Amino acid sequence: MRRLLVVLGLIASTAIAGSTFLADRSWSATQRSSEVTRRFQAMNPCPANGNKTGPCPGYVKDHKWPLCAGGPDTVANLQWQTVAEARKKDVLEKQVCAANRRK
Repeated sequence: MRRLLVVLGLIASTAIAGSTFLADRSWSATQRSSEVTRRFQAMNPCPANGNKTGPCPGYVKDHKWPLCAGGPDTVANLQWQTVAEARKKDVLEKQVCAANRRK
């Protein structure tokens, strides 16, 4: 969780500073590859039940670096998160992404 907060802090400070890192506004929440998430789960089975395919109760696949902040839609940028952790992170990401859209 601490690493997550550090990453989000870096993203937020970058957004506030107006860095060119966030200048690419072509990223959106809908640009996700089902193939990438499938490969991620095959390589990183569900923490709840060990499944390499299908549902993972209580967990979601989440981008470590948000897509709206220029994060890549790659297996390396995905992680398992509990639903509760994801909700907290989503609040912060929405603020960062909104700031990015206003630029």
